[in-house]
Amino acid sequence: DWCTDAVSALDEGACYVRGRPGEVTSFGVPRLVAALERAGDTVAAQTPGSSAFRIGDIGYEHGGAHLRHRSHRAGRDVDVLFYLTDASGRPVESRGFFAISRFGTSLDDDGHVFFFDDERNWRLVRALLVDPDVDVQWIFCSRGVKSRLLRYALTHETDGDVLARAAYVLQQPENALPHDDHFHV
Repeated sequence: DWCTDAVSALDEGACYVRGRPGEVTSFGVPRLVAALERAGDTVAAQTPGSSAFRIGDIGYEHGGAHLRHRSHRAGRDVDVLFYLTDASGRPVESRGFFAISRFGTSLDDDGHVFFFDDERNWRLVRALLVDPDVDVQWIFCSRGVKSRLLRYALTHETDGDVLARAAYVLQQPENALPHDDHFHV
């Protein structure tokens, strides 16, 4: 069922930007939009100098079939682009969907190399998983991305329950693209 009190993620928030500013697929249930804002605030507070993360599609204001997705019909799921760094490790603002290789790298059309930011992506996932106001069912991503995140978390995460939950919630979807270029929450 569609939530009648849907809210729109602004084109730009304190810690995020919309992947397609001005487009009408920015509506979600209030808990989801608020959780995204809190997660972005958490990452920014824990990693000073961090760039904003990019939110992709959520849903239409009144729900319904989405032109680009089989899901995104009820404002309860969202695409979130990965945090990336440049070759020197400096955060870069993600400008699009960049497929991450098993080595944690990606190339844009101009041949620039970007790197999957293990720390900031883990902090984002963790913030969503521990948020008491939202119950994340799945975070779809490729097996390679999941492996990178869990490997990072094994050496940095102090809460075994969060680690176990992440191992369960992070999944490569079946019968769909591997989600090697974004999280589907």
